[in-house]
Amino acid sequence: MSGLVRKVVTVVDEVLLELGRPVATPVQRVAAAAVIRNPWAGRGFVADLVPFRNASLLVMPHTCTH
Repeated sequence: MSGLVRKVVTVVDEVLLELGRPVATPVQRVAAAAVIRNPWAGRGFVADLVPFRNASLLVMPHTCTH
């Protein structure tokens, strides 16, 4: 899995106003996405992606939090 993650993008949205009025407590929403290399590039059709999906689920949380 080395070199799997090519890019990580994070977005933080902070709400300070609602309907033009200040909110009592600011709210933050966060999203993260990872761009990974395509391990099947150049190999043609791959019928079963489950093994890769299961392996990537172990790697992604660590990658997105560090």
